[in-house]
Amino acid sequence: MLQDQQQASSARRDTALQAPGRLACVILVVSGLAGLAAALWLSVEKYRILRNPGYLPSCSISEVVDCGTVVQSWQSTAFGFPNALIGVAAYPVVVTVAVLALAGASPRRWIWAGQLAGALAGTVFVHWLAWQTAYDLRAVCLYCMVVWASTLTILGCSLSILVRGAGLPAAVGGRRAQLAGWVPVGVLVWGVLLAVVVAFGLISA
Repeated sequence: MLQDQQQASSARRDTALQAPGRLACVILVVSGLAGLAAALWLSVEKYRILRNPGYLPSCSISEVVDCGTVVQSWQSTAFGFPNALIGVAAYPVVVTVAVLALAGASPRRWIWAGQLAGALAGTVFVHWLAWQTAYDLRAVCLYCMVVWASTLTILGCSLSILVRGAGLPAAVGGRRAQLAGWVPVGVLVWGVLLAVVVAFGLISA
């Protein structure tokens, strides 16, 4: 009887799913909340401009740092509605999944994969917006930059969580952790390169 219980306990351990790292989840929560706050504020600024075309957004500081130019451009409604609404809908999902993981839940691997896919799509869109900002509009929006940084961070964390084996049986080897450690470095380098490209476009105007 005791041997059967031990075997059952061993089987449960083998089938237990790996949980994501707590630090990655905390970063996801912070990034998601920061992105949500920026997206909400951009939505408010867009609404104020629609009500009053002469309204000067709070982050319109100079000709280069000018949210008004960005928010009133056609690029800000690339899909027929304010881009910020995408963030308002997407960031709470990221925060919810991360909070559940921090609370002890073990989201299935497909959930993390779906989050990664969404972050990847958002990152592609961010790169397009960054290019438009630097080489077409010739102005940057501080709130938009918060959204960009949040999206890249979420992409990095989601990829790191998947590489580490979240959602896989706990018996899977730990060599994944070494590979996952390079993900933040790669995302950081990528973010710096993106910032350089945007800065070059602005100063070459």
